[in-house]
Parts: sequence; structure tokens; C-alpha cells
Amino acid sequence: MELQKLLDMEGGYPITKNDHYFTSCKAVFLQQLMATLKKEITALDVMATTLAYYKVTSKRFVDYSLLVMRACLQQALADDFQAYMDREMNKMAGFSEGLGRSMQQHWSWSEPVLSLLEEEPAAARLRQHLQGREEKLVALEQLLAEHDLPHAADEPTLK
Repeated sequence: MELQKLLDMEGGYPITKNDHYFTSCKAVFLQQLMATLKKEITALDVMATTLAYYKVTSKRFVDYSLLVMRACLQQALADDFQAYMDREMNKMAGFSEGLGRSMQQHWSWSEPVLSLLEEEPAAARLRQHLQGREEKLVALEQLLAEHDLPHAADEPTLK
């Protein structure tokens, strides 16, 4: 299917943007043919051009074929992985597979999944402590501003 599309694309007029590789292949083939055949230069030039272009297009075709196969495989794996994750997360959330999606909430809002996302108690205590310190510092800054006392940031530092 995808490979057939590539074969169909390659069936038309030869075209390449890989000029450097094309030119170097052509020169190599031209040298080999001149040394072997000792014939007319234009015929050798045509043969060398044809051989060089064949080498470039076969290399390009192989590269594109691998890219198409990899893209198809990755898409298939991604689709299967998404379906697998939905099934497993629905199980974790305690949803039965028989119910349609419209009749149940999404697994990401289920109690078991939300419990996994809860903040750890130690982190919650530290966050609350730091928020309390921040509130005190902001209140102190406002008090200093009301009495026109210099801020700590305004004082020169000794280096």
C-alpha cells in the first residue's frame, strides 16, 4: 500500500536533489566505463548518468521505504498503546468495560486516580510552612513601607 505509492512516484521522470552524490557516482561510473569500453564519450556519459541516477534513486527508495514502515509501525503501536492505557486505567478506576463512555465519568477524575495525584503529607506541610513565612514577610514589608523605614534590599551591601 504505502510502498506501492513510492513505486508509483518513482515511475515518472527522474528527479533528485542529491546532486553531489549523483555527480560523484556519475564520475566514478564514467571512469570505470572509459577504462573498460574505450568508446564514444557521449554514449559513456549517458550510461554513467543512468547508472549514477539508478544508484541515487535506489538509495532514496530504500530510505523512504524504511521511513514509511517505521511510521506505520509507530502509529499502530501508538494506537494500541492508547487503547491499552485506557483499558488499564478504567480497570484501576473501577469502571466496568461493558458501560459506554457516555454513561461513566472519565478515569482521570476517578477517586483511585486522584488519590495517586494527591500531594504527599510532608510536601504539604512544607508548602504550608513556606506560605506562612511568605505571608509574614509580606506583612513585615508592608509595615516597613508604612513607617518609611528602608527595606533590606535598599541597603548597600559590603563586598
